[in-house]
Amino acid sequence: MRSAGRVAVAGAVLMLAAGCRDDGRSASTAAPSGPTATSAVAVAARADATTATGPATSVAPRASFSEDLGAIAGTATTFSYPGSPISADVARCIGDGLVHVFGRAKVEQLGFGIGRWTLLGFSLALGPWNRADSTAVVDTFRVCTPDWELLMITSATSSAEHLDALASRCVADALDDTRAHDVFITLLDRPDDGALAPAVDDLRQAYAACLTPAQLASLALQDHG
Repeated sequence: MRSAGRVAVAGAVLMLAAGCRDDGRSASTAAPSGPTATSAVAVAARADATTATGPATSVAPRASFSEDLGAIAGTATTFSYPGSPISADVARCIGDGLVHVFGRAKVEQLGFGIGRWTLLGFSLALGPWNRADSTAVVDTFRVCTPDWELLMITSATSSAEHLDALASRCVADALDDTRAHDVFITLLDRPDDGALAPAVDDLRQAYAACLTPAQLASLALQDHG
């Protein structure tokens, strides 16, 4: 079943570029309905303070969208926030792509649209995730922006959002593209097959290659323990 799911998701991701083209729909005319952004920020903050030792428990409310345009606009708000490493147009592309791949109900289930994106918060408190769904999310990011790694690097752990653009770009360049893709998927999925620890180690080494000792000390990669 997981294999079939991966095949289906892969086929959907191949059509993302078309899904991200401007088709005349305006995000501003389709405001999402559902919980406020504050609820998701609070959940992400709780996740930042948690050291996970087992499967994540979904405790956050979920957004509810009455139609696809609202789901696209609401999902885009997840990636449009002060200090976001991506532009509003890229956020719109991601929203369009995720709704295209998953459908409105699954986007709601995964937790998009209730607040700002953080990799740590989504992996620990939202979902539930599996490898196929995590791959589809990361592949959507890759279709929409060449800076997709920054959505991992600036939100994988506590204080990473405060890294400056130069340091974040250095960390992205320190990771091989293929390995960065796998690390991102693994940190979102958090599998129990032993793959999580090597992924955290690879990201830690990339941070260490670029950050000052003080910056490195501020990161709480043990949150992925």
